[in-house]
Amino acid sequence: MKLPTRLENDIRKLPTRLEKLLKEQIKFEIHSIEGMIA
Repeated sequence: MKLPTRLENDIRKLPTRLEKLLKEQIKFEIHSIEGMIA
């Protein structure tokens, strides 16, 4: 069974999207921690 191209592209893009989300989350956490320390 062949996946529809759009779905295939979405699945392929998923790791990079997750990575971006994770990086944003980490940035946010670090910012919060720095805010508490300051």
